Amino acid sequence: MTVPHSNRRLLLALLVGVSLAGGGCLATAEYETTIGEPTTGAVIENVSVYDINDIDGARYELDYRLPNRTGSYQIEAYERTNGSNKRISSGGRLGPEPTYKNELPPPWNDGDERTYELRVVQTDSETVVDSVTITVRRVDGSGLF
Repeated sequence: MTVPHSNRRLLLALLVGVSLAGGGCLATAEYETTIGEPTTGAVIENVSVYDINDIDGARYELDYRLPNRTGSYQIEAYERTNGSNKRISSGGRLGPEPTYKNELPPPWNDGDERTYELRVVQTDSETVVDSVTITVRRVDGSGLF
């Protein structure tokens, strides 16, 4: 298909405009994280946040050691809001692999921060056997729009 010369300029201008507009919408934000020490150390050995972005959130990896291989354990995530904890996810079963990976919602605005508590719960007794706090703060960037 041949595009007439006058339409080529229009097509080129349209492509450049869309590229510039779309590129501005995808600016990357900068984040800082703080990870507390496990409360008991009975299960959680290490926690790291290895990636944070506006779409996937804060991706974390939790290394653990189960004290009782016959019991059933799960991860519950809570967000601290106005002095209280709100459960945002539960049911992440801990299996024989010693690492659990998931993500947490990121802060959306510059200067905002979110604090999360990851709890390891023994499902049979609903007992929290260990927990750790992760704080994610957005320091710079314009996000998606």
